Amino acid sequence: MKLFAKIFIVINLIIILVLMVVYFSNVYYLKYYTSRLVISDLKELTERISNVKSVADVNDILKVASSNEINMVIKYNNSSFTVKQTGVPMPPDLIFYAEERLKYKDEDEFQYVHPAFRGTFVVVSQKYENGYIIAGTLIPSFNKAIRVISHNMFLIVVVFTAIGVLLSYVFTKYFTTRIKIISESAHNIIQGKELKVLNSKDELGELSHTIKILKDSLGRLENMRRDFIANFSHDIKTPVAVIRAYAETTRLIDINNEENIKNNMLAIENECRKIEEMINQMVELVKLSSKKVRVNWEELDLGFLVRNILNKMSKLFELNGKEVSQQIPSEPVIIRSDAFLLERVFYNILYNAAIHSTEKTIKIDMQVNNGETVVFIKNYTDIKEEDLPFIFDKYDREGHGLGLTIVREILNLLNIDYNISIENGIFIFSLKIKRA
Repeated sequence: MKLFAKIFIVINLIIILVLMVVYFSNVYYLKYYTSRLVISDLKELTERISNVKSVADVNDILKVASSNEINMVIKYNNSSFTVKQTGVPMPPDLIFYAEERLKYKDEDEFQYVHPAFRGTFVVVSQKYENGYIIAGTLIPSFNKAIRVISHNMFLIVVVFTAIGVLLSYVFTKYFTTRIKIISESAHNIIQGKELKVLNSKDELGELSHTIKILKDSLGRLENMRRDFIANFSHDIKTPVAVIRAYAETTRLIDINNEENIKNNMLAIENECRKIEEMINQMVELVKLSSKKVRVNWEELDLGFLVRNILNKMSKLFELNGKEVSQQIPSEPVIIRSDAFLLERVFYNILYNAAIHSTEKTIKIDMQVNNGETVVFIKNYTDIKEEDLPFIFDKYDREGHGLGLTIVREILNLLNIDYNISIENGIFIFSLKIKRA
């Protein structure tokens, strides 16, 4: 079923349901609630008469009864009289029936269907020490009123249904057109075509803009995928070409020239190590992305681990003309993590800092709070802030193009919060690690 038909049916069902509720509530009011109001008025009058202290009070009550078309039979000190008011008087057999009922109870209320009047009398009676009061009135017939309401309700249903059809058509046409634009935009993503964006601030407009953002993100991912494949292929072809050149050169060298052969073999070995390292990084990234890496959770001293990494990398910092300024607590900073994976994280971050820092100094600051440890790694950079969202996906041709991508996957695997920012030309990589 099309969306238009669904909305059309729902709107009209709601309209009909509301109208039916109005109809039955009116009928209920006429048949039940109104009769209860009449009984309540009769009770109030009988109670007031039973408590009168003067003739003036009785006359006031009788005036009220007259205005409401209520008939009364009052018996006082064995003398009875009928108060005839406007409206249909109570027949004698009804009065007799009410008197008989009062012999067995002090107060009574009942409805009496009289065939001669084709109507129903509501009667309230009360017995007291010197007599009794019988008050009654004829409830008006509701059949005619109900017929009028039914006729009018039919007309109302027809009118409102027609209005509902018109409104539902306009409403569904408006929304289905916009939804169709969004659906076409989703298909255009697959076909690589331009998207149509709804210029509105409602939920459909937000969905349309979200789809556009998704398309742009997919476009960037596709470009990064192409660049990655191109760069990785280039990096693979470069050492392969070098190996091939050295192999051809070695083939032409005199077999007795051992020194040249040895140098060529050493160059081939170095290029093979580069290829092996790139392949290992690719395999490692695939394992991390698929969550197939086993985490060996253990308690370890984070300060000791970072100082140990800095000692291992001291030669690298020296060769690149960098100095490390560190503020690491001397007392143990115990955390629960995987030592091997965490060492990989710090090595890759510090390696990138050593290679790409535009100034001499690299700073490491470890701050220990109550329940967590925050590590800041800072270095000067020429990276622009708008490039930060893509820094983990950027392929670098320095031999560690997948380094930060691997860092991101390991941090997600270890449930470590991280953040990157640039302040006054300083690249800041912060790690927030929970203490054990």
